[in-house]
Amino acid sequence: MVKKLKFLVKLCLLWGGILAVYLLFSIYQDIRENKLLNYNDTYTSSEVEVKPEYKSDTTFNYVFKITSHDNYLGSITFKYFRLKGVPGQVIFRLREINRPEWYAENRYDFSYFNNDDNYSFGFPVVPDSKDKEFIVEFETVTQNLSQRLNYLDLKAAPILTAKYVFPRATVYKSPKLMASILLNRSVSVVDRLDLVRVGFITLGLAALSVIILNRQEPGGQHRIKIRPKDLQKNVQVLGYWTNKINPFFVPAGILVFLSIAFISGNFPLAERLAVYLWITLFGSAIFFVVQRLFLSRLHKLKAFITLVSINTISIVDDLLTKKLLILAGVLYIIISGLSSTYYLGGDDSRLFYVYPYEFLINYSSKIVSDTGVSQLTNLIPPPSLSAFVVILVGLKKILPMFNLQALLYSINIVGGFWAFYLLLSYLLRPESKHERVITALASFMYVFSMFNFYTIFNSRLVAEYLISLYPLSLLLGIKAIRAGKFYLLVLAVLIWSVFNFVSVTFPIFGAVLLTTLPLLILATWNYKKRLVMYLLGTGLLLGILNFHWLVFIPYTNLSQPLPGSSTPNLTSTEFREQNETGIKTVSEINNSFFPLLNSYHQKIQQNFHWPQLPIYNSWYLKFLPLGLVLIAVVIWAGITVEKDKFKIPLYVAAVANFVLAIYFFTVDIGPWGISLFLWLTNNIPGFVIFRNMYDKFAYAVSFQWALILAVSLSILIKSIKIDRHKFYLLFVTLLIAVINAKPFLLGEFEKLPYWTTLNSYDGIKAFNDDYAQLLNYIKNQETTGRYLSLPLLTGNSVIIEDQFQKNHYYAGVSPLLLLTGKNDLSGLISFSNKSTDVYRWIEKREYDNFGKLQQQLNTQYVIVNNSISTDLQSSFMFSDRLYGLQSPEFIASVLGPKIADFGRRYSLYEISPRYTSSKIYIADDPGVFANQRTILSYTKIASQEYRIKISQLSHVQTLVFLDPYLKGWQLRTPSGKVVFDNSHEQVFGYANSWKLDPLDIKVDLDKTDYVVDDQSRVGLDLRLYFQPYDYYVPSQTISVGAYLLAAVYVIWSFLKPKRAWRS
Repeated sequence: MVKKLKFLVKLCLLWGGILAVYLLFSIYQDIRENKLLNYNDTYTSSEVEVKPEYKSDTTFNYVFKITSHDNYLGSITFKYFRLKGVPGQVIFRLREINRPEWYAENRYDFSYFNNDDNYSFGFPVVPDSKDKEFIVEFETVTQNLSQRLNYLDLKAAPILTAKYVFPRATVYKSPKLMASILLNRSVSVVDRLDLVRVGFITLGLAALSVIILNRQEPGGQHRIKIRPKDLQKNVQVLGYWTNKINPFFVPAGILVFLSIAFISGNFPLAERLAVYLWITLFGSAIFFVVQRLFLSRLHKLKAFITLVSINTISIVDDLLTKKLLILAGVLYIIISGLSSTYYLGGDDSRLFYVYPYEFLINYSSKIVSDTGVSQLTNLIPPPSLSAFVVILVGLKKILPMFNLQALLYSINIVGGFWAFYLLLSYLLRPESKHERVITALASFMYVFSMFNFYTIFNSRLVAEYLISLYPLSLLLGIKAIRAGKFYLLVLAVLIWSVFNFVSVTFPIFGAVLLTTLPLLILATWNYKKRLVMYLLGTGLLLGILNFHWLVFIPYTNLSQPLPGSSTPNLTSTEFREQNETGIKTVSEINNSFFPLLNSYHQKIQQNFHWPQLPIYNSWYLKFLPLGLVLIAVVIWAGITVEKDKFKIPLYVAAVANFVLAIYFFTVDIGPWGISLFLWLTNNIPGFVIFRNMYDKFAYAVSFQWALILAVSLSILIKSIKIDRHKFYLLFVTLLIAVINAKPFLLGEFEKLPYWTTLNSYDGIKAFNDDYAQLLNYIKNQETTGRYLSLPLLTGNSVIIEDQFQKNHYYAGVSPLLLLTGKNDLSGLISFSNKSTDVYRWIEKREYDNFGKLQQQLNTQYVIVNNSISTDLQSSFMFSDRLYGLQSPEFIASVLGPKIADFGRRYSLYEISPRYTSSKIYIADDPGVFANQRTILSYTKIASQEYRIKISQLSHVQTLVFLDPYLKGWQLRTPSGKVVFDNSHEQVFGYANSWKLDPLDIKVDLDKTDYVVDDQSRVGLDLRLYFQPYDYYVPSQTISVGAYLLAAVYVIWSFLKPKRAWRS
């Protein structure tokens, strides 16, 4: 019992020590940034007299009267409302109340300020400011004064803040003042702590400690024993230097040479030696003091470091039990799954976590007609996501109380640690306590790698599941080939198919697989025949499992340029040529220095002003030298690998993996690096998907770094003979891993604003009520036309404000199609190859051209967002002044009658009558956009089928279908005959048209398929049908059957050994 209490006391002291170190580190940072000698003093509204006054129609002035509470007044901070985005200036003035002249007067443009934020106005320090009254004026000069009268927040608490900046000499002379400032600084550091997070960590440590204590049997011992050492014996060399050498021998020797020079008459040499005599005397005195006060006590410091290292690694080893890991993982998953915040938006919307059923019905089960979100044509058919979305639908039904995104995200993190741990355990076969710790350390570094934060965790795309599923599937694949268990490879193929490793995730999956080839070759070299057979089986199974979407590849931009597409298809020569310049531009600023030190490329972050750059500069860059330790471990292992013959092949393979990953992530290595990458891009089919190498190969670098580090540490641990040195090495590695993971563990990346914004953030709890009402209204509208969302963004995106959190938004592809089945045009990219024209028309005020384009695209309704913040208006979402160019006149030019307002945020209009059009119509000239003389009506049966009724056709006319042109669209008679196929042509550069000739109808069709009235005009019923849909049900049946059979085969194979054992 006493031992347990001592253990808990030590744990509390350790935790308190960590917090104290954090406090001291924060104060140290303040000292470095010269903030320690400053302190803030707040003023409530009762302490300040404020008088707003007008000077003219364009000038509004706040006059404050305050009393300084201390000397050395240096700045004053106000909280203000929205200034950014409004033309104007702020004039700040300060003077003593009894003096007419201004002590300070400065002008600031409104663009300097963030919206709804604090700003400090600095001025020359006032040394004798204590108890003096000051007049402070905050004057705004703007043409838009009438739009907002109060720029300052006069209800803020505090209403203003004064900062006092003391000279060092003043503080050092007053211990009382120094203590006051240190106390003030410590309190401010504690205030900045996330007390909820600290509390959770404390409770977690306490719970784990109790479990560890109760886990041990009475009289039991830790697996890692702390044996008493004679530390004095281990510091003999240190003691020799600190006790035996007298530093004053050095100046004594110089004195001898000086005397000889002086006696011999060499006065210039004597003068120079006199300088060195002074320097060595001064240095000897300093060394003597340091020797007595510090160096003589180094053995105690070493004892402390030894104790901390051994205890830390002991705790880590104690935690590495299945029960503890499972318990901690389950608790983390449950707590995370109860989060109410979703990180939605981006290229795939991620709305399938919130609305999986709607996503399945309105998008991933379709193959044509409005399958491109916001009008964009697809690279991959939507059914490629269907297996994953079906699983989400099931989870949503089973676990309705959980946030599916947060739940799966936490499962992915825990699973990533577990899967990588299993992979390393299989490769390294850990036997000792140190090797178990190594596998855990490497797994921790893998999951929380900086390269993962910057890419797959940051985007939160489906590719993030590679973290857990890639090492797991790699383990399954290697074990399948080496043990002859094909069902393990079948399980891996099921994982790849469900989680889209061979579709939307393939660029990142392919990148890490490419860099893992040396390890795969090593692992399967002795099983070449089985490997070939298994690969053939894997390829066949992959094709069958994904047949439900592969069959529709010919109708995507992946295989052929589609009409209306802004870029040619990925496999075309033109596309490769367009990317060559981009590859050179990006790769030429890369340098292998940073990834070799386990750090992301710095220059690309600086050149493109990435939002992660502040975290990189303030944290990662400061600890960049620690990367030298990691690369030194890798090289040191290579020097000593001969002592562990068993691991030589594994080490060589891991180094080859690592080198490949660094090359592909950097490219610009040596005179041949870029040329080789361009050759691969131009000559290897499909290699062009890796063109953004800094993004596609980042995950590969995190995987290979963790693998080579684990292999290297396992080699070094066996080569080191002294246990204490092993603990030092592992402790330093653990420290580096925690330092690298700190921004992730503290949620700093999630607190970053959107790129190029100041205070607009990702992460929402729910769409605001106004948008929810708009969606519900549109969902019930009977229309086949499109919607136009204004103002237009640069990308095919929309911005939706959160219902509960201020300055939090959904920013990504429009949810309209995914949640209502109706499509909208929401940004410049939505217009594909017309996007440049659209921007020019808006800029040149050629609004009629824009309206005519809407007519060609069958836009019938306009959604106007009335609540875009000024912070977002000036962001990358409206690049090249796009928001400012969309004047009220531009928006009014396409508006027809208003249908409804939805709160204060949204308004819905019909399109202007001048630009109306029908989805399907017949005319002499397609540009007329209305049925001419001939009567036509139609009904939409499904996305792939329309029923058309034509009457009174008297001459040759054009039937127009305003949907992206695809050869698969056919006109069929009620008897099933395909007609007018030879006249199927493109119109408006993207849509479908057919020539209908009544004479041909009478000649080619059965009389039962048409009618002729008394004026010889033809009438007929037609079925507009997308012929490839004939493959939909068979392909779905084949894939679903394959999934079921593969799952049954895997389960049966896993259970077979158990049945045999029981029998």
